[in-house]
Amino acid sequence: MAKKILCVITLMLALVCVFASCGHKHNWQPETCETPKTCIDCKTTEGVALGHSFESATCTTAKTCNICEKTEGQPLGHTWIEASCTTPKSCANCNSAVGEPLGHSWTAATCTTSKICNRCQKTDGEPLGHAWIDASCTTPKTCTNCNASFGEALGHSWSAAICTAPKTCANCKKTEGEPLGHAWIEASCTTPKSCANCNSAVGEPLGHSWTAATCTTPKTCTNCKKTEGESLGHTWIDASCTTPKTCTTCTTTVGTALGHTWVNATCDTPKTCSVCNATEGKATGHSISYENGKCTVCGVFDYFPGHAVNDGVDYAIWALSSIYDYIDIYNIYYVLTDDCCCDSCLNGYYAGESYLTVLIFGTFEYDGYEETRVEILGIHKKYDPTYDTHYNPDWYFWTGSYRYNGKELTEIHATDYSFYFTEEDLIWIDKNLIL
Repeated sequence: MAKKILCVITLMLALVCVFASCGHKHNWQPETCETPKTCIDCKTTEGVALGHSFESATCTTAKTCNICEKTEGQPLGHTWIEASCTTPKSCANCNSAVGEPLGHSWTAATCTTSKICNRCQKTDGEPLGHAWIDASCTTPKTCTNCNASFGEALGHSWSAAICTAPKTCANCKKTEGEPLGHAWIEASCTTPKSCANCNSAVGEPLGHSWTAATCTTPKTCTNCKKTEGESLGHTWIDASCTTPKTCTTCTTTVGTALGHTWVNATCDTPKTCSVCNATEGKATGHSISYENGKCTVCGVFDYFPGHAVNDGVDYAIWALSSIYDYIDIYNIYYVLTDDCCCDSCLNGYYAGESYLTVLIFGTFEYDGYEETRVEILGIHKKYDPTYDTHYNPDWYFWTGSYRYNGKELTEIHATDYSFYFTEEDLIWIDKNLIL
């Protein structure tokens, strides 16, 4: 269009020039694409040729001037674009079309992609989405449509074998190995015989076997050690010389024994504990004075009968010798007695102090007169320095009959004393040991 405007302007300018320079009236022929404005008569020209205004070649026409329709070259020819799913075969330059569109060649939708055309890749709708089957012990989570997997297989979740079933997967129930069999625990006081693994029970509980409460423990079952109530507590006995503080029930001890508190041995008693009266060793024994029949240590009268009789007989013979011309002693007896043979006992001084009575059997002669008789001596425990120089035998002269057959003195009577002895009472002394 711009080229056409330019050509018109050029032509007009040429006409102006002609009219101004030529005296006659030109018979102008308009300029063309190739020639300027020209007078038909004189051939005078004015201006310049318009020049071609070519339209570009098309698929079916060559390059063409749109003023004079002159052509140059050849048509371009069609640049075909093959038919697509939605468009027929067409020229890329002129849009000329041939035939029909191909139409879509759809591939069905999948789990992850929508319905898609194989040629143009156009999609339609939505992906189907996976149809998952949860993971199993041996397979991961898997799509039933496309077999896609996600994650890992769970692996077996084994439950340990039990008494009646083998090792078993909690998920898929697969088993391995064999059942354990029962591991029986014997019945207890409160539970029956039962399996340590599965708690299956057989029979009944045993019941408790109680042991009575002690000082330190309550009533206790010997089987399960269950307790009831309280312990009894100790019943203490205080410590003694030889034993510590001790429970009378269970013999438990606390501390140590006190030890003995010894009192030295005496004439009559061994070394003795003043607390428990335990003894050790022997008594020291009396140290008897033959003068008074008393112990020189403790003063107790403990005159040995043999000594007393010996001294008494010596005293009697000494006394009788002052009376008789001849004395023949043939038997000596004594009797241990608390009864004195006299009634007076020196005005009661020796009352209750009798030790023994000595009987001297013999023949006594005086002025040619001979008699067989018994001389009796009462030997006392008491010693009176006023009257006595040693133990005190009381000698009594007795005249009278008696019955004695050499074995038994049946009865003796006198005016100032009386007593009765049997053979069992009399103790014989060998006179040869005395006289």
